[in-house]
Amino acid sequence: MRKKKFLFLAFMSVLSMVARAQSSEDYSLAMDVLKGKTDVKSRQWAIETLENCQDSVFRPRALNTLGVAYMRGLGVEPDTVKAVSCFETAGQLGCVSGYYNLGMYYKYLPREKQDFSRALSCFEAGMKLESNGSDVCAYDAGFMYYKGLGCQQDYTKAVELFRKGAVKGLSYCKYMIGLCYRNGYGVEQDSDLAKAYLEDAAFRHSYRPAILELRRNEPEVISPSYIYDMDGGLDVETMPVIDPVTFTPNEIYGEYNGLLLTYDWSGQKIVKEQPLSVAMWKGQNDNIIGKWILGDDTLDVTSTISENGILSFSDTEIEAYERYCGKDKVKYAIDKLLVSNVCNCLTGELRLYSLELSEPDRPMFVCLSKDVDGINVDDKYSCKIYAYPVADNQHFEVRFLLPEDTKQNVVCLYSQMGTPVKRFKIGELHAGKQTIQLPFDVSSGNYVVMVKADQYHGNSIINKK
Repeated sequence: MRKKKFLFLAFMSVLSMVARAQSSEDYSLAMDVLKGKTDVKSRQWAIETLENCQDSVFRPRALNTLGVAYMRGLGVEPDTVKAVSCFETAGQLGCVSGYYNLGMYYKYLPREKQDFSRALSCFEAGMKLESNGSDVCAYDAGFMYYKGLGCQQDYTKAVELFRKGAVKGLSYCKYMIGLCYRNGYGVEQDSDLAKAYLEDAAFRHSYRPAILELRRNEPEVISPSYIYDMDGGLDVETMPVIDPVTFTPNEIYGEYNGLLLTYDWSGQKIVKEQPLSVAMWKGQNDNIIGKWILGDDTLDVTSTISENGILSFSDTEIEAYERYCGKDKVKYAIDKLLVSNVCNCLTGELRLYSLELSEPDRPMFVCLSKDVDGINVDDKYSCKIYAYPVADNQHFEVRFLLPEDTKQNVVCLYSQMGTPVKRFKIGELHAGKQTIQLPFDVSSGNYVVMVKADQYHGNSIINKK
């Protein structure tokens, strides 16, 4: 009797294994059908097969594949609600691709619905899973920290996450680590390590951005020529008096020339400077019509102005080179362009939003001075200077050109009403381009910056958030 019972149980076990094997084959085939690898069965059959999947091994992958099908409308009507539900459940059951696809969904939603914070949470959840795919989520999480999307920008954290993917051989992680070593982002600047990572990504993996980066002669960071020595203390001698700055909206019209400065993602270092020309005149309905000329590109803009001198620009598209797309131009929308007008100068922050990458570009700063007839025409010692914030608004830089060496050099900082705020005594300067970095430990607002270098002089404005 026991022998018969044993044979019966063994027989049922074999039948169960056969059934399970057949089901496994069906599930694999269904996933291949929806992925377009075969057409031996219909997509409708594949959808029904995966929806009925209860196998603990295949169910997470089946749900992720269903999520893709509902998102793209493969064999079913598109349904983002069902797609999101499938991705969430797949991730919770241990499928890295479920979290990854969910993160990409939140990251690339239309701008008004985009959710970088939820995208980052999904990438971090996928990264924690012990799986061969978790290194991909580590890269995407690292990229969010690198740019500060949905989180506090943090190069150190980004490098830590990129290393997880680099260990697994991901070319784009090696490329990003190479960039960080080359520019000192989150790590000590090291040209040898930078070259090693970039060459690995370029030559072992044929990763195009790494190949292009190796063709650059220098790091992207533009270093200041002079950094003020805080240990030297501030000179508090009596400062010259300037007239209070006033502003009326009509003063905004005219032509300006200056610089557009691009910062790294932390906002602490300048990585690019471009000549910028602006012309503005009165339009209809009290708005302002203008042209912004940046290199070979001309951008037509429409804006309005508030009583305190803040220009607000309507959405405008522009084409520009993107850091991670090689030499190709991509389309941007002006996300924010707020400029303060003081003392015949324009200054303020410009933010662009990539329409192709669906994310903000690095912060920029507009630094312009107005071309005014009859002013300083006979003053051969007048210098055009530019001032802009760096190091997350804890420092500012002053840029100007000296025709000759100078010995007595000072930079003065005044409030908009002409009240003295700071006075920095600078050492001897040699002829040529000057980029001087100074502490900016003041309250938020607009400030007038005045430079005196022997007989040479000039002034600009700067605003602190």
